[in-house]
Amino acid sequence: MVLLFSGEPVSVIERKLDACTVTVYPPLNPDHEALSVPENMLSQLGIVEKITNDGVLLTGADMIYNYEQVCRPLNITLVLKTGKKNIEAMC
Repeated sequence: MVLLFSGEPVSVIERKLDACTVTVYPPLNPDHEALSVPENMLSQLGIVEKITNDGVLLTGADMIYNYEQVCRPLNITLVLKTGKKNIEAMC
């Protein structure tokens, strides 16, 4: 796919974003759910995250492609509390 910008073709991969919001609905229950992001990838790209029960806000000017790479491995962890131990499951 090619976008036209100022009369010149610009690849979608080269387009930049300032921020990206990933929304979780219904909001996470902090008693047994958590959202995790790929910290190593964020630090390499200079993208900063703010995680809440409603999702995650990613900020930092970067290419759309890099934001897509960060969003793909987002995981929600469900912690099932039993009498003996906590069991974690990645979604």
